[in-house]
Amino acid sequence: MTGTTRKCCWMFTGQGSQWPGMAASIVNISSHIEQRLAAAEQYFQDRRGVSLIDAIDSPDGDVNQTGITQPALYVVECALVDHWRSTLCSPAAVIGHSVGEYAAAYATGVFGFQDGLMLIEARGRLMQALPSGGRMLAVKASAQDLRDILGPTLDEHATELAIAAVNAPKQTVLSGAGARVAQAAQTLKAKGYRSRELTVSHAFHSPLMAPMLTEFSSVANRVRYAAPNIPFYSSLSAKQVGDEIADPAYWVDHVSKAVLFCDTLRCLNDVVVPDSYLEIGPNPILSGLAKRCLASDTDDDRKNNPRIVASMSQKEDAAVSLESARGELVGK
Repeated sequence: MTGTTRKCCWMFTGQGSQWPGMAASIVNISSHIEQRLAAAEQYFQDRRGVSLIDAIDSPDGDVNQTGITQPALYVVECALVDHWRSTLCSPAAVIGHSVGEYAAAYATGVFGFQDGLMLIEARGRLMQALPSGGRMLAVKASAQDLRDILGPTLDEHATELAIAAVNAPKQTVLSGAGARVAQAAQTLKAKGYRSRELTVSHAFHSPLMAPMLTEFSSVANRVRYAAPNIPFYSSLSAKQVGDEIADPAYWVDHVSKAVLFCDTLRCLNDVVVPDSYLEIGPNPILSGLAKRCLASDTDDDRKNNPRIVASMSQKEDAAVSLESARGELVGK
């Protein structure tokens, strides 16, 4: 990293961080960002006959449609990767939350930009085409709490209900059929656990994604893959991965398997012991989660006290935010 010996890891944000206008907010910041957004626009115009950038920046909320959200996040995050590489350097390691792993894969050479765009475009489009009716529930409880309370239900209705994400020590997400999620919410409430339903179009990271997997697999098999050239910590396995991420099967499993963000981050932190984390995404979602995950370690167990920095926020001018983040990372 220019001007410092600090070891920085990059965290790539997932769905839910998007906002209308996020592409317009960064397009004029650097030629690297402008060129990446232009390449994505040309790809969408050629293959779908629509403007991805117009959809991202539309005040009508098109960016919140899953078929647009997922490629939009990939494109914006890849543009941020190009920006940070030109102004700082490559990361010591990467971690991604759900679709954030696509931009992480681009950053580490697992696939090229256009192959990744082809894959994430198909993912979002096929998900949006699935029947509606799925629900997701954020619960203030650990994954083990949910297994202890809902174990028989999770086993009996494994095709309809699953743990979708472990975001922090006491922040776990359930996903599945509407009736099953509602039943789980009532059971948890009776046990004194607080929860809130997430605003989503579908039950992501659940067995309800199964109908799209065959067609998605055919797209995944057309991508050219390579093992990551920078340490990649997978939120599917909660450990560093190599050749296994350069396999279509990984990306097919990625659709419906749980996101083990907290366990993965703690593994990365223990092994890499970074000085800082930089969140690559349009809103600082993972920054807060990371603080909660790392704060759960005792002072005796923790090897570091990393600075956690966000690239962007909807609440702040992007140029100001990026420059402020750079200043924090290089020690201004």
